[in-house]
Parts: sequence; structure tokens; C-alpha cells
Amino acid sequence: MLGAQLLLGGLYYDGVEGVPADRAEAARWYDRAAGQGEIHAQLMAGWMRYIGDGIPRDAATALRWFRRAAEQGNVQGQVMLGTAYLEDHTPYRNPEEALAWLARAAERGDTGAQFLAGSLFLAMQAPGVEPAQAARWLQGAARQGRSEASKALAVLCKDIPDACADRIAPSGTPPAGRVVSSLPTTARPDSPPAGALDPRSVLALFSQAFSLIQSSSVDAVDPQILLHAAIHAMLQRVDPQGAVMPSDILTATGAGQAGGGGPEPLKAFAAALAWIQARYGSAVRPEDAVHAAIRGMMEKADPHGSFIPTTEMKELRSEIRADFGGIGVELIRQAGELTVVAPSDGGPADRAGIRSGDRILRIGGESTAGMTLGSAVAKLRGPTGSQVTLSLSRAGRADTVDVRLQREPIELKSVQSQPLGDGMHYIRIGSFTEQTLQDLQQELQRIQADGGAGLVMDLRNNGGGLLKQAVAVSDIFLDAGQLIAYTKGRRKNPDLRFVAEHAGGFSKLPMVVLVNHGTASGAEIVAAALQDWKRAVILGEPTFGRGSIQTLIPLSDGSGLLLTTAKFFTPLGRYIGEVGITPDVVVKEPQPESTPGGLARLSRWKPGDVASDRQLQHAMVILRSRN
Repeated sequence: MLGAQLLLGGLYYDGVEGVPADRAEAARWYDRAAGQGEIHAQLMAGWMRYIGDGIPRDAATALRWFRRAAEQGNVQGQVMLGTAYLEDHTPYRNPEEALAWLARAAERGDTGAQFLAGSLFLAMQAPGVEPAQAARWLQGAARQGRSEASKALAVLCKDIPDACADRIAPSGTPPAGRVVSSLPTTARPDSPPAGALDPRSVLALFSQAFSLIQSSSVDAVDPQILLHAAIHAMLQRVDPQGAVMPSDILTATGAGQAGGGGPEPLKAFAAALAWIQARYGSAVRPEDAVHAAIRGMMEKADPHGSFIPTTEMKELRSEIRADFGGIGVELIRQAGELTVVAPSDGGPADRAGIRSGDRILRIGGESTAGMTLGSAVAKLRGPTGSQVTLSLSRAGRADTVDVRLQREPIELKSVQSQPLGDGMHYIRIGSFTEQTLQDLQQELQRIQADGGAGLVMDLRNNGGGLLKQAVAVSDIFLDAGQLIAYTKGRRKNPDLRFVAEHAGGFSKLPMVVLVNHGTASGAEIVAAALQDWKRAVILGEPTFGRGSIQTLIPLSDGSGLLLTTAKFFTPLGRYIGEVGITPDVVVKEPQPESTPGGLARLSRWKPGDVASDRQLQHAMVILRSRN
């Protein structure tokens, strides 16, 4: 009976001849087997609910199934449970609990767990874990060829030499700098190991991606259009000159039927793949063809999303950079182009004059056309001190400009403040990190003790960061019960409402909020909430207009989808995507003079420098008029 339940779960999950894929039915059979202690069923039942694979996401149930497998000593269950506790967008985030479960798997030799546990210790300096133990984990992972573990080990050995007294860092490990970030907030349980895919796995992977895009993408896409985009992209991958697929392959399988989303698209894809393999033979690997198909579907369905290959998923799961640096920019794909959302304060890009809205056309001479976001980020990163050349275009300029930048360790400064005189104070939030709320509360308490008469909050060039921190910052300045923001997606179960809960004592402090085109995502949520409730005067220039939620969804072969799953709306129901926030008071920043052959370095505002910052000057005039 137990074996039959498990078999039925697998049949309905993948779909086979005569049995259409039905993820909800698969979940029901997996649940039955999982309840009887079957570990594989527990992992599958948990996994499907954790990522919302054809059924509503349910983090609580997912964690319960992962825990049952983990408590039976299953290493994969321990890794899944540990990484699930690192998820930022659930109420279950608990790094200490994550470390406890990852440590169990690490002690049993799982190299992924060894790297995660060692890196998490490095980020937390967690009590209950000996540094030498963390060093042993990282060295174990490094010996299995995980280069990122070698870098993390180098950092640990530098910071805590005693931890490595009886160990030698892997050869070739360059000197390391300090780690300034923890594990990624998009952490998810590892997918099955990547490798060559057999035909059945190829079809299952396509079916999984097709289903997720159809069910979870924020905008509906006709399945026929989605299927044709997949097949066209496959053909382009194997024959850029433009072979034509015989029409009978599509029509014979019902692919042309509008609204068809069941087994027919899978049959059409299988027929198309078989035709390609018959025509091109060994010139195309099935896994390359299906990846091209998924990328084609994503380009058609989600202009801001992307398909992420297995290697790049590994990059996104590891923010430990050790000796690696960057240029300090927040990026997005917009209208098919790699676009700067905002440069980091004082970073290499900022100092070179790169601005929000600039388009990056080439990185190191390689065109960014068709380059995934993850691939672009990886190319911009590299050893500290190394250099990278960008070719950029800018609205209002007919030419392109090459800019050579030197990579540096990028440490995001969350909160800076200083008095402005006359009881007024200035606070800049450069990004929303784990420390933002705590740092902001400390500064506000100091201002309150000084009898603050007004506050200028600077969100310029704040490209966002952690959603929960942006919500928490809004909460401080609003009254309990006031709506901060809400989301809408095609699937109602992930819809969220964020409401102020803690009347923090600062809801009456006069405020002006500074914004510009580099104000995006979480920073726009804060500014819009304060504007809708008439809590603050918004001053500056229109914001970037990044009003959506993107979810990183792993696929069965270790690759993933960065899929736009919901849109943000302000308390008054405004959608700010593509449009941004229009300030209450428009004050433009000084524009740089054009410089032939290079980007003009604008002698721009410096945080808190009244003499150089005309927007801050206007904000102070407004605050004085209200006192």
C-alpha cells in the first residue's frame, strides 16, 4: 500500500502516457505516504508546499514534513530544514535553528551542509559552535572542490587564527578580506544534483517550468504563445540561421488549441525535441535544448524575470565573497536591457559617475544582449583590485561610453545621521539590511532625547534590500493599524498585506523624505506609504518604479526561475511599477555638463552636507515653516 501511494505520487507529479500531470493529486498521495513515515514522500510533500509547486505555498506544513525526515536522520531532510530556516520572507526565519540542523548534516559529510554551516557560523559567530569545528566543515567542503568554501575558510583562518592552528588552508587560496554579508535571504533547499538529463527528466523539467510560469507569473500568458516561444528558442539555440519546425508537429498534438495547458503542450514539446534531435543528432544536448526553451518562455512571459542556469543558482545561494569585490550597483533587466537601478554610495560606480537608468551594453567587451541577470552580476564581481570595463549608454546621449572600474569590497552602509541645526536632524538609509531597523531606532531615540523638531530622511539611490526591513521602517512612522502596502498576484494565496503594528512614538515628528530616480523597490514602499497617509512631504525627483515581487524558484535539475509573482500597491491602491512615485515637491538635482569620451563626474550631494545639497536645503526650509 505504501509503495503504491509513493508510485502514484510520482506518476501524477511527472505525468506519463495516459496519466496527465496533476500536482495537487500528487501532493495528496505523497501526504498519505509521508504520514506513514516514508522519507522520500516527506521530502516531496514538503518541497512542493515550500515552493508552491502546483499547489499553494504553505511554509508551516513544508517545515513539518522536512522536520520529520530530518529527525529520522535523513541528511537531505536536515539540509532542507536548515536552509528553510534561512528563508527571509516567512515568519520562520531562525538562523540559530538553521545552523543546528545544517551542523547535523555537515557532521555526516554532506559537503553542501558543510559549506552552509561553516559560512553561517562565519556570519553569525554563533555560540555553541567551536571555530575549529566550523573550519573543519569548510575544509571538508573545500576538499570536494567547492571553491567558495576555500574562500570562506581563508576568512575564518584570518579572523580566528586559532581555529586553523592544526589546518592548512587549501592551496591557491588568496588573501581574504572580511565577510560583510550573511547567507542569502533567498536560500532554499537544494534541488536534486545537476547533470546530464535523460529524456524523461527533460520532459519533466519542461513540464515543471511551463506549469510554474503558467500558474505563478503575475501576468497571464496564452499557453499557445508560451509553447511557441519555447520551441522557437530551442530552434534558435541549435540553428541560429532559422530552421522552420514542420507545422504538423504542433497541430497534430493540439498545441494550437487556445487555452490548452494540460498534457498537450508537453506532447508538442516532446515532438519538437524529437524532430530537433533527429535533424541535428549529437549537435544538441537535450538539457541545452530544454534550458533554451525555458529561457524563451521566460522572455515572453516576464520581461523582468529570467531563467537561471545551475551554475548561477549556486552563485545566488552563496554571498560569501571573501577576497571578491564588486563595483557597487543594483541592476535589473528593463525593456530587455541591463539597467542600473542605483549605485552604492561612494562605491566605484558612484565615483565614476554611473547613474540610475544607465544601460550597460557590454561587460569586458562581451555584449549583455540576452545575458541573464545572474550572469551579469557574476561578471561584475571578481578579486578585489582587479578591473572591469563597462560600455554604457545614457538617455540624452547619442554615444556610448567606456568606463574602467576597479573592484572593491562593497560594504553597504545602512543608516547614517547627523544634526542639521535648529533641532532638525538628517538620517540617510542607503539600503535595507538586517541592521537597518535596529540602527534607525538607535538614531531616532537619540533625536528624541535631543528634542528633535524635524527629520529629513534620505532615500535617494536606495535600491531596496530586505522587504521586512522596509516594512519595519514604515511602521515606525505610522500609527498602529495603518496599511503600509499590499500585493496582488494571479494566485491569491501569496497575496500579502503589511499593516503598521507598533506605534513607535515617532508618528508625529515632522518629516521630509528625499527621493530620486535611484529610489526603488523597498525604498519606494516606504516613501509611498508616508505619502499616502500624508505623514511626510516627499521631495526630489520621480522614483525608479520597481513595484513587483520576484521569487527565486528552483527547478528539478538545480537551475531556477526568477519569476515576477506579484505586484505591490500603496495604501491608496497605486501601482508604482514602471511609473514610480511623483514627489509632492519636485526639486531636480544639478545635471553634469557633458564630457566628451567619458561620463561626467557630477559634483553631487554628499549625505548631510547642506552646502552642496540643494534638495536637502529645500527640505530644511519646509521643516522650518512647520515649526
